[in-house]
Amino acid sequence: MKYPNINLIYVLAAFTLLYLIPTLRNKIQNADAFYGIAENPIRDYTRPNAVVIQTIQVKLGDQIKKGDTLMVFHPKNLVYKKEDIASSSRTLQLESEAVRFSILQELEKNKKERSLIIESYRIKKQKLADQKRTIDSISKVFFGSSSHANDKYLSELKALEDLEQVELKEKDDRRQLFNNELSSTPDPKIEKRAGLKSEEKRITEQEKELFLIADGEGIVGQLDFVPGDPVESYQSLIKIYASHPNLVTTYIGEGFLARARLGDEVKIYSINNPNYLLKGKITSLGTRITALPERLKKIPEIKAWGREVQIEIPLPNELLQGEKVSVNLISAGNNKKGFTFNAVN
Repeated sequence: MKYPNINLIYVLAAFTLLYLIPTLRNKIQNADAFYGIAENPIRDYTRPNAVVIQTIQVKLGDQIKKGDTLMVFHPKNLVYKKEDIASSSRTLQLESEAVRFSILQELEKNKKERSLIIESYRIKKQKLADQKRTIDSISKVFFGSSSHANDKYLSELKALEDLEQVELKEKDDRRQLFNNELSSTPDPKIEKRAGLKSEEKRITEQEKELFLIADGEGIVGQLDFVPGDPVESYQSLIKIYASHPNLVTTYIGEGFLARARLGDEVKIYSINNPNYLLKGKITSLGTRITALPERLKKIPEIKAWGREVQIEIPLPNELLQGEKVSVNLISAGNNKKGFTFNAVN
């Protein structure tokens, strides 16, 4: 009986895979070396109220330090209120100008009417004088005297002058009334405009107090606005990236879960410069076992799980964001030996 030819190489390969994959997975999860990332959380600046950006004091890529002014702005509602005040003030000004213009027109009309009265009575007096001359001429011819005509003329002339003065006085009194409205009578609209100006000034003072101040050092990494842009409440204004990391994130394999505790001190070594040493402290331990991110696996093709660990390192330091570091656990609970794991980006 013949058996089919079986290539022993394939058999050995299959056996090796079946044996090595679980073994490698177990060793990876229980190894004392892990990958991680040296980084900083991004600082995202927002405002609790809607604002309008007035000026931006920094530009993309600028190095900033704590206390630097990043932006100056004013609240959106104050902008609208200020616009309403300006509109109301302008309306009052136009109304005041309209009233003033109306009074000036009345004064001009009064002036013309007064001139017409004077001209009208001048013509009447001239006509009366012409009549007197005619009557005087006739009286001299027939009576040899003009005294009676002269008395009548003077009486009529006096009556005309009295009427002229009455009409002129009426116009003068009206003119005085208009002048008083222009000068001595307070305009309530002016008082209202003064109140609006005071309110506008208070808003302007409030706007001066609205600054965005950096609470730490870093680099401007994202800036999506320009002066004049409106920004809604809690919308991202600017993102600041730290110049150097103050956090190392890594994953401890399942075999070492109990060996790392909050507050454990660790030593951080720079892979690029092994002589550079920092001391850090474990500040956070994940509450669940999770699959490692693809870029943190030692062998990408093999699944691995671990517990996330975050280690705080002091600032300032010479490490770069994402720099590969070696982390050595100094104290690990009952584990006197301790262990070492690597963190890289």
